[in-house]
Amino acid sequence: LANRGGGPKHPFFLRPTKGRVAPMKRIMFLLAATAMMAAMLAIPGVALAQGGDVCVSNKGDLKVQTGSSTCSSDSTSQAVAVGDSSAFATQNSKARALKNSDAVAFDNSQAAATDGSDAFAQFDSQATATNGSDAVAQFDSQATATDGSFAVALDNSEATATNDSFAQALDNSEATATDGSDAQAYFNSEATATDGSDAYAQFDSQATATDDSFAVAQDNSEATATDGSEAQAFVNSEATATDGSTAFALNNCSATADDGLTEVCS
Repeated sequence: LANRGGGPKHPFFLRPTKGRVAPMKRIMFLLAATAMMAAMLAIPGVALAQGGDVCVSNKGDLKVQTGSSTCSSDSTSQAVAVGDSSAFATQNSKARALKNSDAVAFDNSQAAATDGSDAFAQFDSQATATNGSDAVAQFDSQATATDGSFAVALDNSEATATNDSFAQALDNSEATATDGSDAQAYFNSEATATDGSDAYAQFDSQATATDDSFAVAQDNSEATATDGSEAQAFVNSEATATDGSTAFALNNCSATADDGLTEVCS
């Protein structure tokens, strides 16, 4: 079935409203950090310092303590906190927090947070957050968040969020979001969203959205939307939409829409 012309703008998935992830991101980080702190307090030989502007803990020994920052490490790790910040590291990890930030690293990981940010890394992972951002990485993953963004990467994945964006990647996936965008990729998938767009991909799929567009791809499919368009592809399908158009493809089908029109293929 192919249909070109006027039709429903959202055949299956409605584009989400902006700002819905803001309350969630702080909760997620606090839960992770709280669990980490509880585990650290139960480990013998952890050096904990309080009340300093600069705090340095190296291999379980407190090296520097001045001001109001807090830091701690075990015999295998390093933690540095500067400017009303906190840093905690255990099990061959490194944590660095600067300018009212928090960094937590556990199990061969690295966490770095600056300028009012939070970074949490665990199990061979890296988390970097700058300028009012949050980054969470676990299980061989990497998360990077900058300029008021939030990035989450789990299970051998990579998430990058910049300029008030949200990126989440899970299970061998990659998500990249920039300039007020939202990108989420799950299960061997890739999602890229730029310029106020939303892109979602799962189960061996790829979704790309640019310039206030919306793209969804699922089950070995690919969706690409540009210039205020929407593209949705499911079950071995491909959808491409440009110039304010809508493309929907389902069940081994291909749909291409342009010039503000709608193309449906199933």
